[in-house]
Amino acid sequence: MAESSLSITFDELRIEVADYLGLGRDKTKWGPDNSARIDSYIKSGLRQFYYPPAISANSSPHTWSFLSPTASLQLVIGQAQIDLPDDFGHLVGSKLYYNENYLGSSILVIGEGQLRQLLQTGIYDGRPTRAAIRPKKMEYGNIGQRWELVFDRNPDDAYVLYYRYSILPSMLEDLNRVYPYGGMAHSSTILASCLAEADLRMNGNKGALWNTFLERLTASIEFDYKLGRVHYFGYNGPGYGPFLPENDRVNYVSLNGVLPWE
Repeated sequence: MAESSLSITFDELRIEVADYLGLGRDKTKWGPDNSARIDSYIKSGLRQFYYPPAISANSSPHTWSFLSPTASLQLVIGQAQIDLPDDFGHLVGSKLYYNENYLGSSILVIGEGQLRQLLQTGIYDGRPTRAAIRPKKMEYGNIGQRWELVFDRNPDDAYVLYYRYSILPSMLEDLNRVYPYGGMAHSSTILASCLAEADLRMNGNKGALWNTFLERLTASIEFDYKLGRVHYFGYNGPGYGPFLPENDRVNYVSLNGVLPWE
């Protein structure tokens, strides 16, 4: 699947920032110091776009829908903990769902203290129903903060789980990470963010380029709202049956032998 020819690339971001700095558009003439400075401004600009400021005093910072993908995780038989992806930021929602082989089953993510209470009587083999996310101890070196999932049971099978999580994006590269998250629709906003950061770092204050970034950010947020707007709110019917996750089921009581939907 081809990328849109209007999507901005890392190389194009570098050229535009360099041009703003007065270094020209020929990369061979920038030199190593200027190249490092350009990349530093782009890195800050990307962070600013991925985790944007509030656009008004009455609003909260926006969370991009494209930074919360769906992922899968395969458990290891007999292992009650498993590492989460290196780019894991936080879980979206409070559940992890089993694959189609266990329709209607899910794992509720609770606090680590709650899980420790459940494990007071010991940990058994079976299909996990509860889990907690906890930070891993950081070791000195080139590895930052990592996270892991801990379960209430030792998995008795290599279950596959599906979940959504907020990712921590990486810096762009010439070959492996050419395009920033967001795609073509947000390319102008990404560029505006990088130029605004360069302007701030160069001049020490927020000028016209900051206002341009806020204008583009407002448009991007509106587009993201439309893209991520919910059209399906869930099942509208009896709260029973295998099609509902077990933690979402409702237990009904009959009156004179008649159930509510009868």
